[in-house]
Amino acid sequence: MTLKVSEEDFLACFGSATYARLKAYTENFIIWNRKFSFTSVPDAEIFTKLVAPSAWLGKELSGEESGRLILDFGCGPGIPGVPMAIANAGNRYLLIDSHGKKIAFVKQAIAKDAFFTQENVKALVLRINPDTELSPADILVSRAAGDMLEIVSLFRGKMKKGASAYFFKGGDADEEVMALLKRFPSAKIDVLSTPAWFEDLKIVRIFECFT
Repeated sequence: MTLKVSEEDFLACFGSATYARLKAYTENFIIWNRKFSFTSVPDAEIFTKLVAPSAWLGKELSGEESGRLILDFGCGPGIPGVPMAIANAGNRYLLIDSHGKKIAFVKQAIAKDAFFTQENVKALVLRINPDTELSPADILVSRAAGDMLEIVSLFRGKMKKGASAYFFKGGDADEEVMALLKRFPSAKIDVLSTPAWFEDLKIVRIFECFT
């Protein structure tokens, strides 16, 4: 059964100004999605299933050290990176994806939001391979971009010392966790405690595995 969540719940979580920006991004997302089919999530659920959970993580990270570089790998149409940046102005974001049309939307969404600057949110068309050189990031985030072990392996040596990763995972992620621990037994893994409106969606945090 789908949990009923009211607008008041999200206003209480994000505040009116951030909520308004998140809704504006969602409306823009829906317009582009109808033309380019970025996601199969129905229009009415894009905010609750994609945008709000992303913004929640951004808000969580805003209470920690500021000025960090957060890299969204396989960002698609800006999920989770754009909502995270809306809810977390204190850090810098780099969103990357290999699909030009998705990055075109992300750049347009960034340009439409007057609170963003070229310094704190950037988007690039880029395919990552073992030889790709990037500015080392403090945090890696990803949703629906692949297996956790594959992504962690791809970014080994490309992150800052002490870097962590946050993966959005639907349903049971136990097999992926076990595979990652088998390959990197010293890695630390936990699952964040999230609001009830996340339903089956989980955020898996991984650290001590990028060096």
